[in-house]
Amino acid sequence: MAKSQTKKNKTVKKTEPVWWNRITGAPYVYFLFFVAAFVIYGQVLGFYIGKFDEDLLISGNLGILKDFANLKMAFTRDAFLSFMGVGFYRPLQTVTFMIDAHFFHDRGSIFYLTNMLLHAATCSALFWLLTLLGNSRKSSFVFTLLYLTTPLFVHAIAWAPSRGDLLIGLTGILSVSFFISMVNTGRYKYGAFTLLAFLAAMFSKETAVLIPLLMAIWYFLAGKKGKLPIPALVMLIVGFLLIYAAYFFLRAQVVKIPTSAAEFGIGPFFHNIRTLPEYMAKFLIPLYLSPMSGFTVTNTLLGLTLFAILAFLAFRFSRGVNKMQLFGISWFLLFATPGVMYSHLLGGAAYEYLEHRAYLPMAGIIIVVVFLFNSLPAGKIQNLSLASALLMSLVLGTYSFIYAGNYENPMVFYDYTIKSNPASAMALSNRGLIRADFKDYQGAVADYEKAISIKPDYSKAYVNKGVSLAAQNDNAGAIEQYDLAIKFEPDLFQAHFNKANSETGLKQYDDAVLEYTRAIRIMPQYVPAYTARASAYYSQKNLAAADTDFTTAIRLDPKNGMALLNRGKVRYNGTDKAAACADWRAAAELGNSEARDLLGNYCK
Repeated sequence: MAKSQTKKNKTVKKTEPVWWNRITGAPYVYFLFFVAAFVIYGQVLGFYIGKFDEDLLISGNLGILKDFANLKMAFTRDAFLSFMGVGFYRPLQTVTFMIDAHFFHDRGSIFYLTNMLLHAATCSALFWLLTLLGNSRKSSFVFTLLYLTTPLFVHAIAWAPSRGDLLIGLTGILSVSFFISMVNTGRYKYGAFTLLAFLAAMFSKETAVLIPLLMAIWYFLAGKKGKLPIPALVMLIVGFLLIYAAYFFLRAQVVKIPTSAAEFGIGPFFHNIRTLPEYMAKFLIPLYLSPMSGFTVTNTLLGLTLFAILAFLAFRFSRGVNKMQLFGISWFLLFATPGVMYSHLLGGAAYEYLEHRAYLPMAGIIIVVVFLFNSLPAGKIQNLSLASALLMSLVLGTYSFIYAGNYENPMVFYDYTIKSNPASAMALSNRGLIRADFKDYQGAVADYEKAISIKPDYSKAYVNKGVSLAAQNDNAGAIEQYDLAIKFEPDLFQAHFNKANSETGLKQYDDAVLEYTRAIRIMPQYVPAYTARASAYYSQKNLAAADTDFTTAIRLDPKNGMALLNRGKVRYNGTDKAAACADWRAAAELGNSEARDLLGNYCK
């Protein structure tokens, strides 16, 4: 009898090619992220500082930033290092600016280089997070490349003030990753790392307050309830509460000007809700990119279409949204919402939204896409999807490389911003400031007038126009502009201070003193206002009042050599030669050459 033979069907597990395993394994995969970031953004080494808000945050504060002796100021002043106490408190951002300025203060491009390195590090952290969530290294690598190359993030790398978003991107992803590692392994060291990363995130940007909530969402969605020992849970909760307490206590000492409901709240949220689909559209299809974005119907509809496609694919292949896709959606909505709730006081005359605020939220979309990819039929469809994602990364990276050139210097930056968003009166006014720096006062005035035509109550544009007129010796015309600014914004310090300067130029010292006094009432810590009023008093022969103001300036800024020099002149004319010589001696020690000459001539 012939024996029937049966063949056992064996399930053969497909293995990845050796080269795939190698490039997606440590340390090669992280090295590749840094190389790719450098290929796209290495050009930032030739870029110049001075674009939108870079003057307020960095170039205007280089004297403070370069000296580590001022490190305390990172925690005792607002993000702009001013005494005003505006709504942003981001000490870690300031500390990183100090490190850049201290070691590389002669190269403004260092601020962009640091941003580029932070971006590569964030991509490395995102790759690790995706693998921790259970995805293959291959899919995690490919979809992280989309995050690395998208032109939506050019603004985050080539614009220095986005540092806070890059820092919270890195530390936020790390804190969640360490938390997941703690839950999965039970090791308390990951809990300590979770708290350290969260501490860094909190002091980077305010949105970090939501990170523990996101951890809780993952904990329940992943079915980990009860997996975390009570002592570990107590450790984390107490740690989070202590970090919250420390942050909000320090912030309360610094931030004195509350954010109005017109700037942050439900009203701005509903106005800005279109930001969410526009983020999505620009992430994959970079149309109408702008450093100071306005809403476009095209991007809004395109983004809504992409959301609909993701939802369709999720229900088609996943039979509904799976829990990790819900986690990614929660990530996106949680971290996008605070930015959507904020509106500039100028509204659309400034911008509708800024693209760098999408940096951390879009990591959630990557999580959604990776898990959607996992739900696709294995084999040809998945391979085609990965190949398409790789090709898209190449295209997006090329576009990012080209688009980044619009950030090369302030004038190129504003030229492109105005072209991409003609409704931005702020961009026009800021370009006017750049023209004025190059003494193109007529061109500056033309930009200010265009800005005013868009927003007739734009008080700072009137001030800027006045400054340019004064630079052309038209102090009377300048005063007219300052009066218009004061009409629209009565407590605008710059309007009062510059009006007083123009009145001084016209030798209207009585009026100048009154205007300087109004300016000082608004900003009592501003040293130049005291020295300017002192000079006006001196011109009136009111030596006692001049002495008082110079003394106040020196008390506020003990290293102010010019104030010491001029107080010495006041005292010399007041026949107090000894006191004058003491002031000149102190000024000379601070490097004032005129004081040194006066010492030689009058203090022998």
